[in-house]
Order: sequence, then C-alpha cells, then structure tokens
Amino acid sequence: MDQELKNRHWYLFLFVFVLVLYLSFLIVKPFLVTMLAAFVLSYFLYPVYKLIKKWIKREDASALVTILLAIIVIVVPLFFGLLSLSEEIYDVFEFLKGTDWSFLNNIFNNPAIISYFHSGFQGFLKFLVDSSASFIGSLLRQILNVFILLFVMFFTLMNGEKLIKRFKEILPLREDYKEKLFEKSKMTLDGFFFGLILVALLQAIAVCILFFVFNLIGLTSIGSIFLFGFLTFLFAVLPLVGPALVWIPVVLIEISKGNVTGGILLTVVCFILLYILLDLIIKPKILGDKSNIHPALVLVGGFGGVFLFGFIGIILGPLILALLELLVDIFLQERYK
Repeated sequence: MDQELKNRHWYLFLFVFVLVLYLSFLIVKPFLVTMLAAFVLSYFLYPVYKLIKKWIKREDASALVTILLAIIVIVVPLFFGLLSLSEEIYDVFEFLKGTDWSFLNNIFNNPAIISYFHSGFQGFLKFLVDSSASFIGSLLRQILNVFILLFVMFFTLMNGEKLIKRFKEILPLREDYKEKLFEKSKMTLDGFFFGLILVALLQAIAVCILFFVFNLIGLTSIGSIFLFGFLTFLFAVLPLVGPALVWIPVVLIEISKGNVTGGILLTVVCFILLYILLDLIIKPKILGDKSNIHPALVLVGGFGGVFLFGFIGIILGPLILALLELLVDIFLQERYK
C-alpha cells in the first residue's frame, strides 16, 4: 500500500513538473532567442569579465563594467561611422545640386507619368499609415529584447560557472558523454569566435587596400578609408550582407559623384574578393577546421540558423548541427553495445 501511494505521489510530481516545464517554456518563448544570444555573448565576454574581476574583485561591478565596455566598443565606432557617412552623403547632395536637371521637364509634363507618380505616392502614404502601429509595437519589443539581453548577460557573467555545473548535473548522460558534449560546444564556439574574427579582419584589410588603390589610380575619391575598414570589420560577421553594408553605399556614392567607371570596377572586385572568395569559400573552411565541423554544416547551419534565430543564428545554427552530430554518435555507440 505504501509503495502504491509513493508511486501515485511520484506520478503526480511528474505531471506537475511537466506542466510547469511546459508553462515555463511558453513564458520564455517570446524571448528565447534573446536569451540564447545573451548566453553566447556572455561566453565570448567571459575572459574579459575574469580579467576585470581580478582588478575590481566584486562580481556585480565586474559584470557591469564588461557589458559597458562591449557597448562602447560597438556603439562609439558606429556613431562616428554614421557621422562620416552623413558627410559623404552631404557631398553627394552638393554634387546633385550642381547638376542640370532641365531634361526632366519633358518627362514630368506627361499627364500619364504624373498620374502614375500620384497614385504611387498615395499608396506609399497608405502603407506608412498602416505600418506605423506595427512599427511602434516592433520598436517597443526590440527595446524590451535589448533590456532582457543585457539583464541575462549580467547574471550569466556572474553565475556562469554555477549554471554550467547545474546544467551538467541535470543532463541525463554519462559523465564522459557530458564532457564530450561540453567540449564539442566549447570547440564550436571558440572556432567560430576566432574564425569570424580572422575573416572579418581579412575583409577589413582588403577593403582598406582596395579603397586606397582605387583612390591612388584616380578611379574613386573615397574618404575615411580606415573608418570604413573598421565598419567592415564590425559588419563582417553578418551572413549574406556583411561587408556589403559598407562597400555598396560607398560604391553608390562614388557613382553618384560621377566616378562611374571606378564604382563599377570596385563593385566587381568587392563582390568577387569579399563575398565569393572570403565569405563563401574561405570563411566556411576556416570555421570548419577550427570548430572540427564539416564546412557544409557550417554553411547550411549558418544560413538556416539566421532564418530561424536571426543574427545570432550564424553561431547557433552550426552549434546545434554539431551537437546533433555528437548525439547521433552517442546514440549509435549505446544502441549497438
């Protein structure tokens, strides 16, 4: 009778546990990607946190200083980059102001074209009105996501080792398998960190050299070359677009300033060197070698991860596929014992 009662209590506990687990998942689901991003960023910043902690001693102050330094490293260069870009855009407007636009008079005197632009402008205004509410809601969600990201990073930096220890305890695997799982995760994250940094550095150097050479031979007149190189380094971790967020606006500005030949040639060279060679060929190879993951998994995982998780998916996608590969190996080892 006592055993039967114990079994009932155990089943009741399991039911409550699964129910609470499911409800907890629903609660964190809207912020799941943000929390995963916070864990990954905390892992990369943890060496900096440990270094600062040696000086400050306090865990909370060290975590706060680490996060503030990370924000400064990202925000300050972006601010100066946008300032420099605004100056370049101003030069373009000055160039356009001095251009003779009289040839457009005949075009805009055409009633059919005027009607087309009028209806298009009305449609554009309707789109702005319809999307304004969703834009405000999206902006509020992004602000909330940033707050949660920083909040989770703060406590993860302070309690990272305790969290890993607790997670190891609840994993339903043998100790050697647990070690393999964490070692694989560490190798993947370290490989991606150093691989992305290395390729981003190569792309930044390539942009600086290309812009300098094109200026030297008189095909372009690009200013703030080193600043554009630094922005390339920051954007290089983004899949698909990456450095294109820097060189495409620069090319368009150069073409609008009258440097058409230089702009077209620079587009071709940047596309081949930065996108095809470095992004599609060299980056997956380096990441695969350092992470011990097949380059195909790096490429597919990166693109698929971005579609599923957003920006942080460039790391989460290959990491999940790498863990799946390890779990399949563990399953096969246990299955055929």
